[in-house]
Amino acid sequence: MKKNYLLLTVLGSLVISGCGGNSTSTSNSNSNNVITSSNPQVSLTETQVLENMLKELRQGVKFVGTLDQKSHYLNDDHGTPTGETAENTLNVEITYQSKEQNAFSSYVTSTYADGTTAVYIDNNAFQGEDGYAYYYALDYDNQVKEFPYISTGGSQTSFNYYCINPFSYISADDFIKVNGKENVYTLTNTKTAVFAANVFADIDIAFYELIEELEFVIEDGSLKSFTIVPSSVYDVAIDFENWVYIYYLLEQKGTFEVTEVGTAKVEKPEARKATSAKEDLDKLQSAFSKIEGDNYTVNVK
Repeated sequence: MKKNYLLLTVLGSLVISGCGGNSTSTSNSNSNNVITSSNPQVSLTETQVLENMLKELRQGVKFVGTLDQKSHYLNDDHGTPTGETAENTLNVEITYQSKEQNAFSSYVTSTYADGTTAVYIDNNAFQGEDGYAYYYALDYDNQVKEFPYISTGGSQTSFNYYCINPFSYISADDFIKVNGKENVYTLTNTKTAVFAANVFADIDIAFYELIEELEFVIEDGSLKSFTIVPSSVYDVAIDFENWVYIYYLLEQKGTFEVTEVGTAKVEKPEARKATSAKEDLDKLQSAFSKIEGDNYTVNVK
């Protein structure tokens, strides 16, 4: 039962707040360091390698991963743990496209501790020639059609406001090496907050807390993966069955693997194709035939 509390409060919010900090132990990058790029014949400075990497990421990137959430339920004093916990995992697949046409897609499913899974987000957005955001969806006649994104105020939404590639905000100078970890980088405090808020927004998660950890694994001039760990946050849910407040401490960790860079493409949804239902249709026709011949029995319990 308590797994639903997490779904109601954490997954149900659309509010994003950009506040951030970074407590990861780091050292400043040296832009004059000479490192070898993926081409063994060419040696580039660290800054050049990072700029080349970002250029590709801005053209298009797809990453998949999970956002693991754990709630520690609290007593009525709102501070003492009861010992009860609830776990939830969001399975995330996000794509940003900048070649040919700016586009974005986010597909998120939620997996609970008991193994059940539900689709939480299935969004797409394409930038029109007018600069506004449009999405494609099935109409009532099973045809894929274009619809504009409309804000709560009733006006059309700019694509640049709705879904910007988070790597668009980052430059090579924003990266900082993490002490004691090979090929691992973080960002300055300001860019850490901006990047994390954008990723969480595209997963459709409320974001209020500081960032305890943001780490990028960069090997041979390519981004392989990244991790986001927000600080724990106290939150409250409503038990609608008993109309009581449920207080808990929420822990979250996002782990993402970069699966495509530069060529990532957002596909428009396709109309659903009708599937054969001949067996079920035969049963239904047989049942109606029996009714027409007054050959049926009604059991009342």
